[in-house]
Amino acid sequence: MNFVVKWTTEAKFTLNQNLDYLSKEWDVLTINNFLDRIDEVVNSIQQNPK
Repeated sequence: MNFVVKWTTEAKFTLNQNLDYLSKEWDVLTINNFLDRIDEVVNSIQQNPK
């Protein structure tokens, strides 16, 4: 059973800040790797929230 991960307003804001920083300082590949890693972690939390 997968659980739903709910992002808080603060978490969304922080993610957007990180993406803004990465877009100014790093290349697209780095941003995509960052987003892929976030997806991996969120999926892991969904599958095993404890």
